[in-house]
Amino acid sequence: MARDLPDQPAPGGRDPGILDAAQAAAYLEFADPQAVTELAAAGELPGSKVGRGWLFHQPALRGWRARRWPALYQRIAGPGVPDGPVLSAAQLAARLGFRAPQTVTDLAAAGELAGCKVGRGWLFAWAAIYQRIAGPGVPDGPVLSAAQLAARLGFRDPQTVTDLAAAGELAGCKVGGTWLFAWAAIYRRIAGPGVPDGEVLSAAQLAARIGASSPRVVRRAAGPPGTPGTLPGCRIGKQWLFALEAVLADLDRQPEAAPAGSPALR
Repeated sequence: MARDLPDQPAPGGRDPGILDAAQAAAYLEFADPQAVTELAAAGELPGSKVGRGWLFHQPALRGWRARRWPALYQRIAGPGVPDGPVLSAAQLAARLGFRAPQTVTDLAAAGELAGCKVGRGWLFAWAAIYQRIAGPGVPDGPVLSAAQLAARLGFRDPQTVTDLAAAGELAGCKVGGTWLFAWAAIYRRIAGPGVPDGEVLSAAQLAARIGASSPRVVRRAAGPPGTPGTLPGCRIGKQWLFALEAVLADLDRQPEAAPAGSPALR
């Protein structure tokens, strides 16, 4: 839903109901003013080009949002995608870590990225792009390259990450020739649902943090999140990984006497 902007003097004494592209983007809750100008240039959004910029009338935008936006958003995002930010190729490239917007438009033209060509430019619904990378029901968050994810997980070689993704051990999405990963999806697998974001540790790092005698002891005590009497973690490939926040929360919930048969930390 479009939100009302506070009444304040417009630049140069302009009527407060006359908006520039940045103000129109804020009013329509678009993430990118360029998306507004792309729509206006294509005749999809009511506005007028004055000099080098575009101007919009707030009441006209309100009516457009109510009557025409739902169908246009479906063209951009595809059916069944929740409402969310609409991005230009430049802004989507920045979010996905691509150096050039042309990479994004080439992928879209090849059918590798969901988007819609409007006039001379492409527009993208972030919810559709993120859902493809993260999977359904994953909270919004950063999208990482293989190198960035390897650094967060403590893997020395990004190739390890791409090999694990190709084998189905890590949730990710190959777009063109590039693997992309939603950190929230990876972290939830390691930590379990509802755990605040935080450090991810190897068995050796966790052993040092909690005072266990060796990484082997930690690995023997490990189990999937939610398993009573274990250290919550996740085995990815040959390596156990642990979310420190999940481990601390689980330790806080442990009874003083561990259940019979549970692994002991010595």
